[in-house]
Amino acid sequence: MYHIGQCVTHPMHGAGTISGMIEQRPDGHPKMYYVLTLMKGGLQLYVPCDGCEKAGLRPVITRQEADLLLQSFAALETESGGNWNQRYRDNMDRLKSGQPGQVAVVIKSLLQREAQKHLSTGERKMLNTALQILASELALVIELDLAEAEAIVRSVLK
Repeated sequence: MYHIGQCVTHPMHGAGTISGMIEQRPDGHPKMYYVLTLMKGGLQLYVPCDGCEKAGLRPVITRQEADLLLQSFAALETESGGNWNQRYRDNMDRLKSGQPGQVAVVIKSLLQREAQKHLSTGERKMLNTALQILASELALVIELDLAEAEAIVRSVLK
């Protein structure tokens, strides 16, 4: 169980703060939801309390884990082979894992690909999503604003 005020990360939406709990009746039966207010744009996301692990909700990493992650970016291995469809599926699986190291691999591989040639619209959208996911978590942990965290991620992963 999470509590109001706790910082958490959603694998496909990024980091935010649990700003409340609300009861909804989607199928006629009462069900409790966490109200997750995301860093990017203050968007609110309702996550079922009894399904938050299935949704991939997890506490944000610690400051020490964030520092180690930033230090390890240069050593991240990326795969550049395969056709675009396979690369896209592999990258989507990495994003859905919700693990910061896997999200960093997606960012690094797409930034490398972008340096070689233009990204497709789908890959560009995925890069922006991955940047937002990782930068929002680092911004909460390191206490930066979102733009500063994204600039750090881009500079370290290039």
